[in-house]
Amino acid sequence: MNNNQKIYQLLGLSYKGRNLVTGEFAVKQGVLAETIHFVIVADDASNNTKKLFQ
Repeated sequence: MNNNQKIYQLLGLSYKGRNLVTGEFAVKQGVLAETIHFVIVADDASNNTKKLFQ
């Protein structure tokens, strides 16, 4: 099992346990409310989205 598979499994478990937030708006609200401490941004995200979460 490679590292990518392990990461995807952990993300899947987090999603099932309702500990994973998706979507720009929901993530932005969570960051502002200080309930989100870690954000993963996709490589193909727009430059504005990347700037928003720096």
